[in-house]
Amino acid sequence: MGIRQNKKNNGKEPRGDIVRKKIAEAADVPKDVVLGMPLVSLTGKAELCIENYRGILEYTEELIRIRTKEGVLRVTGRRMRIEYYLDDEMQITGNIAKVEFENKGDGHC
Repeated sequence: MGIRQNKKNNGKEPRGDIVRKKIAEAADVPKDVVLGMPLVSLTGKAELCIENYRGILEYTEELIRIRTKEGVLRVTGRRMRIEYYLDDEMQITGNIAKVEFENKGDGHC
């Protein structure tokens, strides 16, 4: 017996996530709330807030790597520090140069 796959899905996204997305869209509820997707807010180059993260993978003054449901978020800059972190929210300050998601195929996730 094989694994059933949704034709639209191509087996890439869990069925539960698809159902939650449809519910979020129908109820007009933000996807970060329903799906636990990361919410990233950048204030200029000095402050970054991240909600719905899963863990800190690497932390230096020049590089901070954070695990999220969508993959690894990579923040580069100078004199960066994590001001605070809670179970699902953190704030990074410093001279933030770049915020990007690492490619899943590059061996980092």
